[in-house]
Amino acid sequence: MIWGSLEPELTVTAPNGSRPRLLPLLDRENPNYVGKAGTLPLALEMVGAAPVFANPGANELRVMEALFRALYAPRAKASRLGDALVLVNPDLAALQNLRGFTNKPQPPSYHRIFEQFAALGGAPGSGSAARAYLGAYAGQAAIREGATGLLESGLSKFCSEAFEAFGLGSPWPQLSPSGLPLEGSPMPLAGYLAETPFAWFWSKWSTLHGPAGWRDKLPARRFADWQASIARTALAMGYLYEARVFLLMKEAVAALAAGGAPADAAGTIDYYLGAHPRPVPLGRIYGSGTPISTKACGPWIEGVVRQGVAFRAAAREAKLHEADWDDGRPPGAVFADWLGSLTAPAAQALLEDSQPSPSDGKNLHEFIRHLLRPLEDRSDETGFGDRADLYGLLRTSTAGTWFEPGPEWLVPVTSLLARRPGGDTTLNLVRQDLARLGLDCERDVLVGLLEASGLTTDSPDADDGLVVRSGF
Repeated sequence: MIWGSLEPELTVTAPNGSRPRLLPLLDRENPNYVGKAGTLPLALEMVGAAPVFANPGANELRVMEALFRALYAPRAKASRLGDALVLVNPDLAALQNLRGFTNKPQPPSYHRIFEQFAALGGAPGSGSAARAYLGAYAGQAAIREGATGLLESGLSKFCSEAFEAFGLGSPWPQLSPSGLPLEGSPMPLAGYLAETPFAWFWSKWSTLHGPAGWRDKLPARRFADWQASIARTALAMGYLYEARVFLLMKEAVAALAAGGAPADAAGTIDYYLGAHPRPVPLGRIYGSGTPISTKACGPWIEGVVRQGVAFRAAAREAKLHEADWDDGRPPGAVFADWLGSLTAPAAQALLEDSQPSPSDGKNLHEFIRHLLRPLEDRSDETGFGDRADLYGLLRTSTAGTWFEPGPEWLVPVTSLLARRPGGDTTLNLVRQDLARLGLDCERDVLVGLLEASGLTTDSPDADDGLVVRSGF
């Protein structure tokens, strides 16, 4: 999220004046190209332990290497990139900027994506997500304050000197929330999206980075894992939500083409996005005893994404994108007005134009699956080694794909409902929170998952008032 605001400072131009780049030694056009070494191992090779230790020798270098190994993030088996580190502070995030890490001139602008998600979720203005993130790191421990100081100030100093060693020709930026402007004001549209993954994201993100003290309570790596889990889940479910809404719009157009009245055809959209918005169902979490053939959702997700992406493109040509979605009215009313402007022949033509091609939605579908599945980097035969990913939401086998939270996925979800470390919430609020993501889970199944994660020891007879305790 900080990448977008930092890009003017972090970006350099290739000698021929062409596309901007980061980390020239990872540039294939550079004669000193080092291959898929990875940003952080390369940095360690170039600057060693000097930024952290006075008069470093071989032992100090081994300490740094051990520290990096302890911070290695899970990595998919198919990944061809070098190792990445868990982003335990903003400096590590900035040093692993996507443009340099993926060796692509124009990677996805994730900071804009997150800011848009936050705005749709009710954030007070553009820049809110990045300011919340940086604000949590406003007070760092001094470098001599034990392991915490090493992780915070020590790694920040290391990143600064590594940046200089890469020869990018500009000073390392000072990362603070005061350097990021907060622009605009809350979107009126957000008030009608309170039951969506966007609102889920902003509620979780602002709570985790807010004044409740979660960063002080959680170990650095656990805090970063919670950040990543919230971001991964919100991105995937947010894009799936958008595709599902576009598919519902397509079904409304089909009803109009079949001779239905516009008000009746738009009824489903008005039900979910009208004056009293409701969550859009996107999946269900079943119990472990349910056959995979019953709970498999892979083909459904793929179909929703393909159909939604294709209809979005066709509807844009039909001027749906010009509808005033942020004029203060419910989105369902705005859509009904647009639908009422279509004739039945125009609706039929739009349906024909929105038939998906084999490539429609392919990348987005893979993106959603990648975010929700646990990464496959396992360091031992149990699958729960130092680099295991315990925060997945989808399970996949040769028999199918289904929703099944990983061992740690529910911990940040429920703990942040408690609002403060050591607090508690109720089963009813947890179920409502999952519904905002589009997930349904039967009461007995959810209670079993919470008990397995050690989040409740209350009596199962407590109905939806069952107490769920914070994981920390």
